Amino acid sequence: MAATVETFSRALSECENEFDRAWCKKIPDLIKNEDADIGFCVMPVEDDSLKTTAYVASDFVVFISSDHRFANKNQVTMKQLKREPFILFSEGFTLHDSVIAHCHRHGFAPNISFETSQWDLMVELIALKMGIALLPKSIAKMMHREHVTVLPLSEDAKFQWEIGMVTKQKKTPSFAAKAFEEVAQSLIPQHLTS
Repeated sequence: MAATVETFSRALSECENEFDRAWCKKIPDLIKNEDADIGFCVMPVEDDSLKTTAYVASDFVVFISSDHRFANKNQVTMKQLKREPFILFSEGFTLHDSVIAHCHRHGFAPNISFETSQWDLMVELIALKMGIALLPKSIAKMMHREHVTVLPLSEDAKFQWEIGMVTKQKKTPSFAAKAFEEVAQSLIPQHLTS
């Protein structure tokens, strides 16, 4: 996302841009109500009045303490995580709902030990053996992970985090919005491999 904003800002430096960070769950409503031209949020977006374009896809992985009994495994199953304390993003985050839904699909409700809006705090708590977390692999690439091990989920437990670019279906985009959309779409192949 940062690369898209940077590329767009350099290409159209004469445009005044306003970038705002909102709760992912609110972004579709901002677009629908025309309070924003373009948004990025976790897919799927179930609204026929909105157009979505895949932007980032990343497998979920398990973050555990490097001292955890699973730390030396090649992968873990959801069944193995059933009794583990989970650290989740706060309720306002779509990732919160995604992890809970995935646990339910595997026959259990996660034992939630902590919720936070900050992924860096989440990772610190994991390093301190306060719990485990299911997070997108792309987050693992961005962080310093001393005392934390990242493991893939087994084949039967895999699921993805998908971010899409959202615009209003029947709205003629402004010059700046159209230019931003073109820049974002030109960068999509790079992002889908993360």
